[in-house]
This record gives sequence, structure tokens and C-alpha cells, in this order.
Amino acid sequence: MNKAFKDYLYKKDDNYEKILEKSNKKRFTRKTLLTRVAAIVIILFLVTATPSIYAKIKWNIEFREFKRSRTVSDKISLIIDENVDDGPNYILNSNPIEINGIKANVDSIVATDNNIAVIVTYEFNDVSNINSETFSTGFLIYDENKNVYYCGGRMHLGEKTQNINAYYKLLYDEIGAEFDRKDLFSAKYTQSTSCGREKVEGNKITLRYQINSISGYPKFKTLNIKLFDLGYFMAERTEDGKMSAENFNVSNDEWNFSIDMPQRFLDRTSVKLKVANNIEGLELDKFEITETGLNVVGTLKDFGEYVEGGLNGTIENWGEFSEKIIYITDEEGNVYKGNEIGTYGKENGFHTSFNNIGKDDLNKKLYLHACIGYEDKVEEIIIDN
Repeated sequence: MNKAFKDYLYKKDDNYEKILEKSNKKRFTRKTLLTRVAAIVIILFLVTATPSIYAKIKWNIEFREFKRSRTVSDKISLIIDENVDDGPNYILNSNPIEINGIKANVDSIVATDNNIAVIVTYEFNDVSNINSETFSTGFLIYDENKNVYYCGGRMHLGEKTQNINAYYKLLYDEIGAEFDRKDLFSAKYTQSTSCGREKVEGNKITLRYQINSISGYPKFKTLNIKLFDLGYFMAERTEDGKMSAENFNVSNDEWNFSIDMPQRFLDRTSVKLKVANNIEGLELDKFEITETGLNVVGTLKDFGEYVEGGLNGTIENWGEFSEKIIYITDEEGNVYKGNEIGTYGKENGFHTSFNNIGKDDLNKKLYLHACIGYEDKVEEIIIDN
């Protein structure tokens, strides 16, 4: 046996242990690396997911508290009186809903392609401590497909802290409607709204809720109305000339109504119109007449300049001038002024409506006037067949 082979035999065990130890170190390093990577992934997941999980838990708690903080009526179905045919005005036969001493009753609604108005009477045990001049409520209007036409509250003048967005989100979640959480007030249908006092009789206050659409409302079968956030404000001018206001909450409860629309509402039609000859500088996107009026939407050359002139005061007597931007006359010389003219999402885009013109007026000649370059341009209005 030579010396080299002999040395190998004696050292074989040592070499084996060294090789094994080296191999184990490699396996340990890979295992440790994988473990550390997994730990980092878990930590990153927890860091990114924890705020979302916490927000969800917080939202669920707020939603439960929101539901417990007020009394919510069942959705009461209202019946339209079919014996009264007053065109787009629908009279309702219903009993008021009473919650904690406050009764709410939907008296009637007006519904067309472009306008929805709801008349509601509130009855109080004691109205002496309520300012009927500024009394108002929040309201939510949506259809059977959970399309929300409007969701908004009243003015809380004098109240420093308001979490309005969260409140509306809770209402949306309550009815199960989808909405853009980043742009809660994006208007899919409604472009203008109002809530005002209709009348006061004894211990009753009647409000008129109205929403208006440029694009038009779908032919809904059921209109749902949610009334909430009852209250008023008091305002006065202080000795130093500043205005001071204070908010007063009347009720946090919620009244819910549902109205099934009659067939005559679903069968409603609009008459599309056009001008006999084009007016250069005027483009009409929508020009039609419904049961409650005539609607005009389009673009008008220099309209943006007119609006800017009204805002900065370069156009004198803006109120009078604005009535002549778009108006209508008839063959008998009658002048029809539109409601307040407004802008919409196009360059020089405008919209206005004429509640003083109905389908019956199509029996006589009507003329559309448009202010182009500060000059009055006129063309006859005809039916767009």
C-alpha cells in the first residue's frame, strides 16, 4: 500500500464530514433565504392590508351605529289616484307616516322626462319652536333599479363639523346602490335641485323637492323617496356687521316612501323640435317639449363670453340681457322667457327650459330667438319628424 492511498483511507472520514458540513451550510442558506423572503412578503401584506381591514371594520361599526342612531320607517307604498288625470301631476292617496310625534305625508308628485317634483307635508305636535322660513330636510330619490337621481342634505348653517360624505355613503349602502366613492356627488342624471317651502298651515309645513335633468330621466316604474335630516337654522347680523348663524336639528329619523307609477306615465312621449333653417353659431343637442315645458340644450357662439361678462360686470343689466340670450315668441307677438340659463359640459354649452310653453302651444307658430354676436337671430320652430 503506497503512502498516498494510505493517507486517503485514514483521512476519508474527515473529508466526508467536511463535504457534508459544506452541503448542509448551502441547504441552510437557501432555506433561510426563502424563510426570510416569505416573512418579508407577509410583513408587506400586513402593512398594506391592515389599513384596509381596519377601515372596513371601522366602517361596519359606523354603519351599525348609524342604523341604531335613528328610527327608520318601513317603505310605505303610495297609491296614485287614477280618478284624477292632471297630466304629469299625480295626486296620491296615502296616510302619513308618524315617527316620534312627526308625521310626513307625500301629497303629490310631478314627473316628466326632465323634471321630478315631490310635495311633502310635515305635521308637528308643536311647531312654535321651528323656524318655518328655513325648515328643510335631506332627501334621496332613486328608482327600482337603484339608480340614484339625487342624494343630499339640508344646509347646516352655523354647524362647524359635518361629516356629510360619510353620511351619504351610509345611505347609499343602506339602499344597496352603487356609487363612485371618489366622487360621491357626480351627477349621472340630475344637474340642478331645490328644496323650498310651499306653504305653512297651522302646525303643518309643506315642502317642495325638485330635481331637474338635462339628459333626461329613464322611464322608471317605481320612485322611491327617503326623507331625513330634518332641521332649520337661525341667522342674524351682529353689531360688527357680520352674519351669525346657528343650526338646529329637529329629527334624525327617516321616512321612506315608494310610488308605483301608472301606465300613462310610462307611455309618456316627448315631441322633438328643430328650427326651419339653421342659425349659424347655434347647435341644438336637445330641443323637445314635454307635458310640463320646452327644454333647450346646445352650444351658442360667444355664450362663454356672455357668462364671463355677466360675472365681471362688463355686461350691464345682466339679468335683462340673459333673458334675451335664448327666448321664444309666437305668431301673436307673445314673448316667452326661459328659466335661468345655465352652462353644461361643452365649450359654450348652455341649457334652459320654458315651463310656460306646453304641447298645446304647437298649434300656433313659435319662433326661437338666439343672441349671436350680441345680435338677435330668429327662426321658426317646427316638429322634427
